[in-house]
Amino acid sequence: PRQANPVAAALGGNTLALDEFRFGGTYRRDFTAAQVEATGYYTPRGIGYFVFETRRLNQHFVNRGVTGRLVVPAVFGTPARVTAGVDYQNTPITTGNYSRADSTVAGQVAANEESATTVGPFAMVDVALGRRASATAGLRYDRIMFSAENLIRPQDGRSEIVYEQFSPRLGLTFRLAEDLALYASYNEGFEAPILDQLRSAPSRDGEFTANQSVKPLDVRAFEVGLRGQIGRHVTFEASAYRQRANNLIVSQ
Repeated sequence: PRQANPVAAALGGNTLALDEFRFGGTYRRDFTAAQVEATGYYTPRGIGYFVFETRRLNQHFVNRGVTGRLVVPAVFGTPARVTAGVDYQNTPITTGNYSRADSTVAGQVAANEESATTVGPFAMVDVALGRRASATAGLRYDRIMFSAENLIRPQDGRSEIVYEQFSPRLGLTFRLAEDLALYASYNEGFEAPILDQLRSAPSRDGEFTANQSVKPLDVRAFEVGLRGQIGRHVTFEASAYRQRANNLIVSQ
């Protein structure tokens, strides 16, 4: 996109150029006893400088990642389906911050490099319990690391924040009739803060450093429901759930 919001421009906003490219691919292969799938992507983005108040900024970041998945439809001849894999994502961001010559902070220059890296292995098992029932059990481990480095003052070192958590998943389905099933599930999950939410702790020098007090969002959910089919063309589902979220991040 190369055109600013007309309303913002009329109010004195600034225009900028944004160049983004996306490359990706998926590979799948079926073997006799398993299926393998891998997906990768690479998205570079460059933001031409834009001016706000007393500063001029330019930024370049890359979003890249890969997901690998292995599916085994049966384990040693038992009616158990196993899915295992890992997600990986890395986003380095380089930002230049230059003070405008006609401003009160002329001559001040800042440049920093930030990075967000996520690694998430997971596994899930679906098991048939007789003719009417089936169960699902899964576990995922997430490790998310944010790092930052002042490129103008490399002697300050690199600061890091790490969030990690195990998230289980349990489910049970019971078929009351051929076209009617009762189910229940329990899930846990979490969501780490994004970089913008961590840039909220100004230091004594006026620069923003990572806010170590921001915690990840933690979610626990339980659900029960009924789903079925009437005839060939009508399906229905009714459910009730309770979800509890802790450490919701809000703006102050």
